[in-house]
Amino acid sequence: MNDLPEPEVVATRPRNKRLTILVMVVLAVVIPVTTFFWMYPAWETSQAFEEPKITIAHLDGEPFMRVQLGPNQTYRPIELMAGTRVNMECEVVSVQETRRFAFRAFGRDVIRKPDCDYMVVIPEEVGLAGQVVFTFFDGASEEPTDVMEIPVVVVAAGQRMEFHGLEDGAGRGILAASVPQRVVVYARAILNDIEDYRRLVPLFFVAESLSGVPVLQLTPVREDDEEPTPLTGQFVRYRKYGEKISGYALWSRDTISIGGLSDHRKVFDVYYGLFVKKNLEKIFERTLSVEWTGKDSIKVKPLITNEEDLRALTWEGRTLSPPLHVVRGGTDVDSGGSISPD
Repeated sequence: MNDLPEPEVVATRPRNKRLTILVMVVLAVVIPVTTFFWMYPAWETSQAFEEPKITIAHLDGEPFMRVQLGPNQTYRPIELMAGTRVNMECEVVSVQETRRFAFRAFGRDVIRKPDCDYMVVIPEEVGLAGQVVFTFFDGASEEPTDVMEIPVVVVAAGQRMEFHGLEDGAGRGILAASVPQRVVVYARAILNDIEDYRRLVPLFFVAESLSGVPVLQLTPVREDDEEPTPLTGQFVRYRKYGEKISGYALWSRDTISIGGLSDHRKVFDVYYGLFVKKNLEKIFERTLSVEWTGKDSIKVKPLITNEEDLRALTWEGRTLSPPLHVVRGGTDVDSGGSISPD
């Protein structure tokens, strides 16, 4: 059976003219409005790139961009190492064929030049704070087109390994020395340039302060058949410090354990060290003995009993951090929370 209407019936079916007109009016309004809101962000972005201004600066390899600051917020000063010779440069949006730049740092002005690229010798005065100022003149203008001021501070020369901060398992910063059982470590290493730094990997250790025995931290075992492995860290180069030293950021890929479940109010020391990645299995065997005591539990025995023996296993025998002293909280603690009103 054919349930379709005959062609001549379809052709003579009356149309709802009011509905047709209403649909056309709605489309005539909706399409331009939708198109406007769809295209406006792209137009706004393109306009920003047509406005002459300084967009970004790099001081000794560390980038700086202006952002909208909230109440009582300030920019973190960029650290410059005392006595080093560093490159400072900026990038601009220009609508003219020519441009000029002026530069000021540590009380000294540099002659105007057509490119924003300067070499600066950092004063020897550790702790000296100030501003680096880039001034941009677009075309033949005698008035500044844009000015960028960047806070800086002079830090001591030399290599070092430092802790940058701790977070709990939920990613909240820990602001005091009292810590929960499991934390994420953030740190940085300021070292002579490493030709192939990707061959190195950070490992993490925790020692009870009284015994001083460093315990290698393991990746949490989440599967029944998963073998314990050393907890490694991410290790990246992020800036220069003069012509011979670089800054490397590192952090643990998972949480490390500050004592056991019942180790409340004990003092612990946290360490990190740099090790050659291809020697990881050997390092594991020399620092920790692991024994399964049940289906889902293991017993570990440290094989290194002091800080100096551990240091000797690190890359070049010296890349072990100083200890970070922390106190295990009476219970798992939150940080940065608010106080409830009475």
